[in-house]
Amino acid sequence: MDGFVSSDGWAAVPYGNQYMIIYGGRQISVHKTLEKAKEAIKQNRSKIKQKGQRRVSRASKITGLEEFMS
Repeated sequence: MDGFVSSDGWAAVPYGNQYMIIYGGRQISVHKTLEKAKEAIKQNRSKIKQKGQRRVSRASKITGLEEFMS
Protein backbone atom coordinates (compact mmCIF):
# COMPACT_ATOMS: atom_id res chain seq x y z
CA MET A 1 0.00 0.00 0.00
CA ASP A 2 1.36 3.35 -1.03
CA GLY A 3 0.39 6.67 0.45
CA PHE A 4 0.24 10.24 -0.76
CA VAL A 5 1.80 13.43 0.61
CA SER A 6 1.22 16.87 -0.88
CA SER A 7 3.54 19.85 -0.71
CA ASP A 8 1.00 21.83 1.35
CA GLY A 9 0.79 19.38 4.26
CA TRP A 10 -2.00 16.97 3.31
CA ALA A 11 -1.32 13.24 3.55
CA ALA A 12 -3.22 10.03 2.85
CA VAL A 13 -1.46 7.27 4.76
CA PRO A 14 -2.22 3.55 4.94
CA TYR A 15 -4.38 2.67 7.93
CA GLY A 16 -5.02 -1.06 8.03
CA ASN A 17 -6.62 -1.77 4.65
CA GLN A 18 -7.87 1.84 4.33
CA TYR A 19 -6.33 5.33 4.06
CA MET A 20 -6.38 8.03 6.70
CA ILE A 21 -6.20 11.70 5.73
CA ILE A 22 -3.95 13.79 7.97
CA TYR A 23 -3.53 17.56 7.87
CA GLY A 24 -1.72 19.78 10.35
CA GLY A 25 -1.00 16.75 12.55
CA ARG A 26 -4.72 15.94 12.88
CA GLN A 27 -6.65 12.95 11.62
CA ILE A 28 -9.31 14.25 9.25
CA SER A 29 -11.06 11.16 7.85
CA VAL A 30 -10.68 7.53 6.71
CA HIS A 31 -11.39 6.24 3.19
CA LYS A 32 -11.45 2.81 1.58
CA THR A 33 -9.26 3.65 -1.43
CA LEU A 34 -6.38 6.01 -2.16
CA GLU A 35 -8.39 7.59 -4.99
CA LYS A 36 -11.27 8.41 -2.61
CA ALA A 37 -8.79 9.83 -0.11
CA LYS A 38 -7.26 12.08 -2.79
CA GLU A 39 -10.73 13.31 -3.78
CA ALA A 40 -11.49 14.11 -0.15
CA ILE A 41 -8.20 16.00 0.15
CA LYS A 42 -9.17 18.15 -2.85
CA GLN A 43 -12.57 18.90 -1.30
CA ASN A 44 -11.13 19.70 2.14
CA ARG A 45 -8.34 21.81 0.64
CA SER A 46 -10.90 24.01 -1.13
CA LYS A 47 -12.96 24.37 2.06
CA ILE A 48 -9.94 25.66 3.96
CA LYS A 49 -9.06 28.11 1.15
CA GLN A 50 -12.64 29.42 1.15
CA LYS A 51 -12.53 30.03 4.88
CA GLY A 52 -9.10 31.66 4.59
CA GLN A 53 -7.79 29.45 7.35
CA ARG A 54 -4.53 27.67 7.59
CA ARG A 55 -3.73 25.45 10.49
CA VAL A 56 -0.31 25.89 12.00
CA SER A 57 1.10 23.26 14.27
CA ARG A 58 2.32 24.22 17.73
CA ALA A 59 5.84 23.10 16.84
CA SER A 60 6.13 25.63 14.01
CA LYS A 61 5.25 28.49 16.41
CA ILE A 62 7.99 27.62 18.91
CA THR A 63 11.06 29.81 18.71
CA GLY A 64 13.35 28.42 21.39
CA LEU A 65 14.03 25.44 23.62
CA GLU A 66 12.87 27.25 26.76
CA GLU A 67 9.50 28.00 25.20
CA PHE A 68 9.20 24.40 24.01
CA MET A 69 9.91 23.04 27.50
CA SER A 70 7.31 25.29 29.16
